[in-house]
Amino acid sequence: MTGWGSVFAQAGYLDSYDRYDEGTREAPFARLGINYLLNDNWSVKLDGAYAGGKKWTDNLPNRIFDFNVESEIRPETWPVSLFTRYEFTQISYHALDSDQYRYGENFHTVMVGLKFRSGTTLHEADRAPGSLDLPSLGKWVAFNANEQPVASRSQLPFICLTDDHALRSESRDCRVVEPLFPQDPIPASAT
Repeated sequence: MTGWGSVFAQAGYLDSYDRYDEGTREAPFARLGINYLLNDNWSVKLDGAYAGGKKWTDNLPNRIFDFNVESEIRPETWPVSLFTRYEFTQISYHALDSDQYRYGENFHTVMVGLKFRSGTTLHEADRAPGSLDLPSLGKWVAFNANEQPVASRSQLPFICLTDDHALRSESRDCRVVEPLFPQDPIPASAT
């Protein structure tokens, strides 16, 4: 069988709490997608999501865009299917009430793996209850843009010492510091 698969939609409410108020809070979200069946055992899925919400103690407006493309194939004699997925996520927030002071990041993720599915074909699995996955809620909640919205209102310099020549920041003065001993490994998380 070749042809149409399914259209799906999700809506929800995302809320988090952390000690430093860096998580996404009070965020309604919506997701819409299609799963197109090229044949009974090969599908292509496209979906997009949007979430709002707040960030930091200042309740800064938060915005999340998420877009995914996935291809899945299930060989006829296999109990699992193979998939590859590309995910683009943009998470940002306003430092003030203007788009001029928007901070955030773009994330590009590629996944390759195996899925265990109910049904004997992807067509049957597409029709099975509970076959819909969730968006990347963990990334949405935990993301900290690592920008400092207070920097736009402060007279004090915000300085980031790093060994990464490509690092850029809208709220910090990034200064490259070469290691004292060039062969010493320095983890990116320590910069």
